[in-house]
Amino acid sequence: MVNAANGSAAVAPGGLISVYGQNMSAVNMATSQIPLPTALGESCLVVNGALVPLLFVSSQQINGQLPYNVVGSSTLAIHTPAGISNNYLFTVLPAAPSVFQTGAAGPETGLATIIRADNNQLVTPTNRSIPRTR
Repeated sequence: MVNAANGSAAVAPGGLISVYGQNMSAVNMATSQIPLPTALGESCLVVNGALVPLLFVSSQQINGQLPYNVVGSSTLAIHTPAGISNNYLFTVLPAAPSVFQTGAAGPETGLATIIRADNNQLVTPTNRSIPRTR
């Protein structure tokens, strides 16, 4: 289980996580439902007894959002039609800032994924979010 933005072990309440493994779901499925569902493709994640809102499930990956009230030593289990996983022990930090990055910004790579509100395009050195003054 890692921070979905940067792949590190540092996770925080309300943060997006990715859980990797085998036989985690019989289907590949993403959701656009708000609020996020706590079961998707007949799979769910449970952290300290609380269901985790899910964004995506597949046979080898589940993406979800940690509950906001989870901090410190924690236990995660995956529930699928095939059964329940062993407990995975991890620590939820009070804060774990991270930024999603993209390699799809033309010649630029590893840029923070920030979108301009006025043109809905990725911020790059040539598409700045703050106009330069002369």
